[in-house]
Amino acid sequence: MHKKNVAVLCGGYTAERNISLGSGEVVMKNTDTEKYNSYKIIVNEDLWIVDPQNVAVDLDDFSCVIDNEKIKFDVAFMAIHGSPGEDGKLQGYLDMKKIPYTCCGVIAASVTFN
Repeated sequence: MHKKNVAVLCGGYTAERNISLGSGEVVMKNTDTEKYNSYKIIVNEDLWIVDPQNVAVDLDDFSCVIDNEKIKFDVAFMAIHGSPGEDGKLQGYLDMKKIPYTCCGVIAASVTFN
């Protein structure tokens, strides 16, 4: 069985960043490793980093290179509190890349963010 590559998106750039990083850790610890390859991605305004490998995410195709292997992410698990996850920005990016994700869409997020 092919294991899906799951991008666990956490961090962000609001005061809720540290809470989001903790949420990302919880998701990573509780993901079924027999079914999924999970990658913790710390989202910053200027750069997304795969942790702990400390490699950048290529936002052109939502992938990264680890140990000379290109990894394309199949799905995004949203563990972002605040922007850019709760306001629809990440959803817009993922929609453009045709990557499924685990939360509401762009419109619902953008009109309900406060």
